[in-house]
Amino acid sequence: MEISSNIPRGWSFYDLDKVDSTNEEIKRLLKKNKSTPILLIAKKQTKGRGRLNRKWVSLEGNLFFSFAIDFSELSAETISYLVSVSLINSIDVFLLNHKKEIQCKWPNDICFRGKKIAGILMEVFNSGKIVVVGVGVNLIQTYIDNSLYLVGDLSEFSIDRKALMFNFCNEFIRQKLNFEKHGFGYIRDIWISRARGIGSKIIVNLGHNQYTGIFRGVNNKGSLILEQYNGEEKIISTGDVIFISGV
Repeated sequence: MEISSNIPRGWSFYDLDKVDSTNEEIKRLLKKNKSTPILLIAKKQTKGRGRLNRKWVSLEGNLFFSFAIDFSELSAETISYLVSVSLINSIDVFLLNHKKEIQCKWPNDICFRGKKIAGILMEVFNSGKIVVVGVGVNLIQTYIDNSLYLVGDLSEFSIDRKALMFNFCNEFIRQKLNFEKHGFGYIRDIWISRARGIGSKIIVNLGHNQYTGIFRGVNNKGSLILEQYNGEEKIISTGDVIFISGV
């Protein structure tokens, strides 16, 4: 796949110096009746967020952008997998001979050499007709204290943040067409082929509860399949995965 440096046709693009959150800035644009698709990037974020309202450390030089699309014909699960597959594919082209070292981590993180280098945040807007997707990728040396996961970066590859963003957007469009032609199973199979830790022992933390077992993949709705030690399968739609064996 070649690197695409073009803004997708029909997308509105905003290139800002500083925002509180790229997701919040896009939602303000939507409230002003700006039409989708919208793409927005910023050099600095002062209140970046991850899943479960966790703080996302936004070092200048890293990539953080958001986009908004109509998803009335797509489920939230479908978009999550579309974004993950598109992101890992778009990063691939910059990694030369290191593609095997980058993996998808359920539900929507990207890891490099076992460390988290990218995260995705999805928020519905306008009664579920529009989804706002925030993407953060560590492109420079990134150290975060007291993180839930090991944190890594792609600093050794000197990736231009806008080049990666535009490459992602065009790859997302391509994978969305693949989904429309082949269905969710096609996207899920790509994700599984790049998934971290299938067959490994994991803990899935749900906040109020946690389950332990073997990660057996994901089902046709994108939920995690956990084989518990008593032999029963547990289907989990959201949660934090911790690898027991250090995969």
